[in-house]
Amino acid sequence: MWTPIIAPFLTAEVEGSRGTRWGAGAFRLAMKHPELYNALYPMSAGLMDADLTQQIEGRSAGYPFGGQGWVEALKLTTMEELSSAAVSAYYNVSISAAFVPNPENPPFFAGFSFRLVGMQLVPIEPLWNVLLARTPIRMLQQNPIYYQNLAQIESIQFDVGILDSSKDIPANLRVLDQLLAEAGVPHLYEEYVGTHSNRIASRMESEVLPFFSRALVGQDATELDPFSSPGGSDEFKASFSLNLQPGLNMVALPLRPLVPYTARSFASELGATAVIRLDAATQRFVGFTVDAPGDGFPIEGGQGYIVNVPEGGTVHFTGAAWSDESAAPAVPTANTNWAFIVSGHAAPREAATVWVRNLRTGSVARAPIQGRYFAAV
Repeated sequence: MWTPIIAPFLTAEVEGSRGTRWGAGAFRLAMKHPELYNALYPMSAGLMDADLTQQIEGRSAGYPFGGQGWVEALKLTTMEELSSAAVSAYYNVSISAAFVPNPENPPFFAGFSFRLVGMQLVPIEPLWNVLLARTPIRMLQQNPIYYQNLAQIESIQFDVGILDSSKDIPANLRVLDQLLAEAGVPHLYEEYVGTHSNRIASRMESEVLPFFSRALVGQDATELDPFSSPGGSDEFKASFSLNLQPGLNMVALPLRPLVPYTARSFASELGATAVIRLDAATQRFVGFTVDAPGDGFPIEGGQGYIVNVPEGGTVHFTGAAWSDESAAPAVPTANTNWAFIVSGHAAPREAATVWVRNLRTGSVARAPIQGRYFAAV
């Protein structure tokens, strides 16, 4: 199974050349298969443990994926509905399929830990217990062999933003840090000022990639690096720091990125909850919020975007200098204007439109319902 999974990727065929990154899944892989990995760096790892109250109460208990997220997930019946579902519903279907797979339950092949009685979430105890037992902290507490397996990993580091909206994530990672320390498993744990995602991109550059460079044994870079040939990534080494104020900001791409941004990846990079652009053809604003399905519109050079950044802060960009003068962004000017975006999910209807009126100014915004999602600016 391992060989066909890694075959499409550029990895060195030498011992100690592979690491794993992401969240609870990275921990689970390393705990169960330490022979495959030499280094481990999960970032903002969620679902390290699970709390029944948080799962049922959701946001009111500091867990944004619970509560209504489970209600919406349990209402889904087709892959088409899943593709346009809210992020919280999509997440719960995904973790159910990953932690409690059920090949006899199409179309999601997942064992759901809850059922709906009216609008009340009721746990299905046997399935809930399976999900709980497969979270990394419970795995460690139930079987000491997993401590021994993690001790075989030569380099372990993990981190979290203390402003994460999922309050369980920093709390659980502190527990994990203590458990590993008490078991004598070498590791490094770091907390920083940030949300769940607003500093992932910059920390990938400043922390994660240097970590793997130190921890992994590799081949000559020219044998593995697809950008090492002439005309490759050397031009994408410029850097620019953009200071954002809490709230609304007008921004543009300061550098041409190696991988083009979408509204979703741009919002993640900035720690934004909403991205707004002007459609030149219709002269109407188009909005994207992070609970939208899909990746939204492309982020292009030479265009201005209104972004809502609750925490503010400094974002570091890397890329190439603009060679097309028309694509190079002008310096945004400070202003006191404000904007609003109303987004949500509604019952899907053919050719349906949502109308929103600003009671202060009388202006009207409208947006089509796409799947179940709408965003009116």
